[in-house]
Amino acid sequence: MSEEQRELGEPQRIFRSPAPERIDRQAVRIKDSVDEADLKAIIDFAKEKGAAEGVAIKARDIVTNSLMPMKCRIPTCWGYNSSYFCPPRTISASDMQAIIDDFEWALLLHIPPPEPSAPYSDFYCHMNTMKEIIGRTEVEAQYTGYVNSMGFTGGPCTICGMFSPEWVAAKKAKKDVPLCTLITGEFSTCVQYYHCRPSVQAVGIDMYATARGAGWEDRLAPPLPVTKGRIDWPCLPGVYPILVM
Repeated sequence: MSEEQRELGEPQRIFRSPAPERIDRQAVRIKDSVDEADLKAIIDFAKEKGAAEGVAIKARDIVTNSLMPMKCRIPTCWGYNSSYFCPPRTISASDMQAIIDDFEWALLLHIPPPEPSAPYSDFYCHMNTMKEIIGRTEVEAQYTGYVNSMGFTGGPCTICGMFSPEWVAAKKAKKDVPLCTLITGEFSTCVQYYHCRPSVQAVGIDMYATARGAGWEDRLAPPLPVTKGRIDWPCLPGVYPILVM
């Protein structure tokens, strides 16, 4: 296997799922206060979908930091400006803090990334799996009655365009790679809106400080060793938040 193949992996190894299946459910009854039993049930749902564990915290304990979006620029991430979920198109840390201030509770989900020695293909498979877990858990929280729930992930959007089978094949063939269809103007709405969620760093959330404050420092995934002069995958902390109410 060549160095390029080892880094990019094979297209058929990339995780892809269709839009979530449609399941008839009763109309949700909106709740005006949080039942901690509901939080446990939502965490159990996330674990069924693949999260290792979860914990409920006060939303005020989520730490924002205006330096976080700069991690997308210094050094410039390969996902920078690749979608509407990456800088410079995302909201600022101060705007994110204003949103957090409207919530009382949040969940932290532990979704550990692959081992550092894993091929790159395993990491972008993981990113898509992680986004699937966060997205479905967010929707489950909404159907539980917490209709304003919103989840955040790690790394750039990889659902279509970047790291899709077509992207990898074009990259390996040294051809032009597909781009986010929102940015190109091919479509006016996201074609994978079920799956896509913003990265924590992109909106100014400091997950390392947040997880440490919650006593979850041992769940954090350390940045991988330096490869070709840069630290790989610092955007996958292994712990991700869902704002509930």
